[in-house]
Amino acid sequence: MKNVQLKFWIYTFALLGLWFSIISIESCTWNENGRLTKKITEQEILNAQKSWETSFLTISGAFRSKIDVKPAAESFISKHYGFDEGEVLFKPTTAYEDPFRTNFEGAMSYFIGNNPNFPADEGFALQDWADIHWINEGIINNHSDIATAMGSYVFKNRDGDEFRADFTMVFKKMEDGQIKLVAHKSAVPYKNS
Repeated sequence: MKNVQLKFWIYTFALLGLWFSIISIESCTWNENGRLTKKITEQEILNAQKSWETSFLTISGAFRSKIDVKPAAESFISKHYGFDEGEVLFKPTTAYEDPFRTNFEGAMSYFIGNNPNFPADEGFALQDWADIHWINEGIINNHSDIATAMGSYVFKNRDGDEFRADFTMVFKKMEDGQIKLVAHKSAVPYKNS
């Protein structure tokens, strides 16, 4: 009798363990390296956008306070763009010379300027930005570790002036769980003249 009860409990715990494993695996996906990674969620994208906004505004605040902006910009790019993980495709809003930035240096120059390799860059983050309003048209995640968001963001300066740009952002959940951009295109909306 004790043997039957023992077997019952062993099988019960084994089935529970299997059930919990299946539930856990369901929230995962296989990445390109053949490793099981957690799927990216829509809430994680919204959180990543809010974090991007906060870090971006930190650069503007440092500039306004006459503090060296380079550490804030380095932190912003390292935290939000996947240059340290591999290739990133970045097409900034107002970059008319060298419009595509595929490395850390190019991204830094776009946001804070002062780089002889990108002489036209004035530093988009070095304006008196005070707020960013996100308008997501949609987020597609296809149940993987990559998700795409598309919409508009409105940058507002401290005088209340607004600058609107449309974006497409491709986010990837890295192996360490961080959400970083692997593609980011931003453009001023088309106006028919």
